[in-house]
Amino acid sequence: MSKDDTDNYEVGYAKTPIHSRFKKGQSGNPKGRPKGQKNAATIIQKALNEKVTVNVNGHRRKMSKLEASLQVVQQKALKGDLKAFQQLIILAKEAGMLREEFGDNETPFPVDEKNLIEAFLKRASGTDEESGGPCQPDGGGEKS
Repeated sequence: MSKDDTDNYEVGYAKTPIHSRFKKGQSGNPKGRPKGQKNAATIIQKALNEKVTVNVNGHRRKMSKLEASLQVVQQKALKGDLKAFQQLIILAKEAGMLREEFGDNETPFPVDEKNLIEAFLKRASGTDEESGGPCQPDGGGEKS
C-alpha cells in the first residue's frame, strides 16, 4: 500500500492496522509451540527400552534394559531366591500369564497332576489313608 492508501485505510472488523500486521516472511510465532515436559511413564519407558550389551552363555547379545533385568530376576529365582521368585510370579500375573483365582470346581493342575500331588502329600505326611497307620517302605524291591 502506498502512503496515500494508508491515510484513507479504515480500521475495523477483519481490517487490522497496517503497522501491527506481520511483515512478509515473518512468522507470528517464531519459537513455535513449546514442547511439554515428559511425564514419568515416558521417561521410564525410554530408560527401559535402551539397549545394553550382555553376555549370555558366552555370547555378547544386545537387549533392552528391561529384558536384561528380567533375565537377572529369572536367574536369581532359579538359584532359590524367594523374593526374586515372588517378583517373577507377580510379573507373570500382571502380564496375564497366570490366573490369580480358581473357582470351586477349578484347580490349577490337570486331574492327573492333581492325583500325583495328592499321593505325594499322603506319603509326605507319613500316613496311609487306606490302613490308617504309618506308611511302610516296600523294601526297595528286595525279595524275602
